[in-house]
Amino acid sequence: MGVYIVGWLSIYLSFLNDGTAFRAVPVSKQRSSSLLADSIQDFSLEEKIRATPAKQIKEELASFGVSTIGLFEKEDLVQRLLLEKIESVPTEYKEPSSNSLPSVISTPLYFTSLDAGLRIAAVNSDDGISVNPSEKPYAAIKVQVQEKGTSFSLQLLLDTACSGLVLRPSVVKKWNLPKSSMPVTMTGAGGSSVAQGLTQLSFDVGDKSFGPLPAAIQDIGALPRSLDGIVGLSFLQQFCSVDMDFAMGQLRLYDPDMPPPLIDSANGTLVGNAKMCMIPQLGLYAVDVYLGGRGPVKMLIDSGASFSALNWNGIDKLGISRDDESFLKRLGSPMCAMGSDSNVAQLTHRIHVSSVLQVGNKSRGLSLKHDKRLPIDIGNIAILDALASYNVVGILGIDALMKCSCVRLQLETEKMQLLLFE
Repeated sequence: MGVYIVGWLSIYLSFLNDGTAFRAVPVSKQRSSSLLADSIQDFSLEEKIRATPAKQIKEELASFGVSTIGLFEKEDLVQRLLLEKIESVPTEYKEPSSNSLPSVISTPLYFTSLDAGLRIAAVNSDDGISVNPSEKPYAAIKVQVQEKGTSFSLQLLLDTACSGLVLRPSVVKKWNLPKSSMPVTMTGAGGSSVAQGLTQLSFDVGDKSFGPLPAAIQDIGALPRSLDGIVGLSFLQQFCSVDMDFAMGQLRLYDPDMPPPLIDSANGTLVGNAKMCMIPQLGLYAVDVYLGGRGPVKMLIDSGASFSALNWNGIDKLGISRDDESFLKRLGSPMCAMGSDSNVAQLTHRIHVSSVLQVGNKSRGLSLKHDKRLPIDIGNIAILDALASYNVVGILGIDALMKCSCVRLQLETEKMQLLLFE
């Protein structure tokens, strides 16, 4: 029986083992960038905290308004306080002049698929798994990096369900990027793992410079070799709106100081408009989705996953019996999702949505008739189990998003919305 990697269930970066995600702030107001650079060379602050009694560390964390629930080991407390101290140090910055920041940055989207014939080690599979490429491409952008007098480009997966930046270890080594041993926890399809370290990256997109932004160093062997890493929300959340224009092959990023862009018929017909919710601590976005008129089910908006999926709680919320073979089709071959920790999550069943996909309860919805029907894979996925308390039961992947001509994420706190165009 063949085993497939059908996608990359996105990773969520944190500096802690309790699942608290890296908190992205606009780059012009990044408080920790200079101290982060210093910390790569000098760990005296970390050692000073480590020498402090645990009780005193807890008191300091309380002064920051940070709960210590779930921090059982002293090292967890040390790393939590280290992060708070790094983030609390103000960094002087100069606001860009009104004529230096373009109102809209547009950059090409590049599409790539999994490599054929690739075999990847899996933590919980002795023989590893063989890659059978998905027909659905991964959307990526290219960024230009200036590092120590050398200019080079990186191709990064565009991932709306990754809270930060990730680079392959080989990229960090090749370009001699600075490296810190600060622990970074990553959560994927099979659970959590610790990345190999932390670096920082400054880069250009279009005519605009960004960074330095923290980047986790992690093997991403389950992704196409052409991808050097992942770009996530620590970058995207610097903008008021983000357009993934699949019809035009462009990513558009809108200045945070401008009002949300108008609904433009050039994007296509607006068929979906729903309020997004932000998952506490992780800072990821989810939306209520109706599949073929059933639901709602709350799903992560995940452009980094090559497929859409539900767990069994999601099937229950759709009102489908787990024994109903007219809806649920058992997969003839085992299908697996591999996450950042190289654990395999098995997907055993599938449903096909062949009528309409709606976000929110008032939208016309995206037609899935004829050749646009959407397969939804079903199984036990650790990250969805971890998000059960937030009622998240599914992943809305790139296969669903690319059925739209354009997808817009409005990221302003007061107006967080997902818009779908056809």
